[in-house]
Amino acid sequence: LKLTLAIGKYLEKKSNIQVVYTRTDDTFIEVDDRPTIANNCNADVFLSIHRNFYEGDQEVKGFEAWIESTEKQEDIDFASCLLDSIETALPESTNRGVRSGTIDGYGEYAVNSQSNMPSCILEMGFLTSNLDNSFVDQHTNELAKAISEAITTYLTTHQSNNIT
Repeated sequence: LKLTLAIGKYLEKKSNIQVVYTRTDDTFIEVDDRPTIANNCNADVFLSIHRNFYEGDQEVKGFEAWIESTEKQEDIDFASCLLDSIETALPESTNRGVRSGTIDGYGEYAVNSQSNMPSCILEMGFLTSNLDNSFVDQHTNELAKAISEAITTYLTTHQSNNIT
C-alpha cells in the first residue's frame, strides 16, 4: 500500500494523471470488485500491486508481472514497460519477467480477466525473501518513481490519461 500511494503521488504531481485507487487504507476490497471499479471509471490501465509468497525457499526472489493467459499485446506492452523501468532504475533487482494466467495454471486472476483495459498484477518481490523485503523497504521511492515513469510512458505512447 505504501508503494501504491507513492506511485499515485508521483503520477498526480509529475504527470497530471488522474489516479483512481481501489483502496487507500488496509480495508479489504473483494477481488471481483477491483476490476469493476476500474471499468466503472473507464480507466485506461489497471495496475494491481502485490507481494509474492513462496513457502519453504527464501532463495526465490524478484519481481514479475502477471497478465491474462490470452497474452494480448497491450497487456504484454504494459507489463513489459513496468518491468523494464524497474530493472533500469534498480539493476541489482531480479526481473522474473511477464507471466500469463495464474501461478497454479488454473483460471485467470480477476484483475486481468475482468478488466476492460490493459492490466497486470505487479508482484514486487517475495515476502518470504529477506533480500526482497529489504530491497522494497530500502528502495520504495525509487520503485515508485520508476513505476510512475513507466505508466506515464505507456499512457503517452498509447494516448491515455487515467489509471486505476
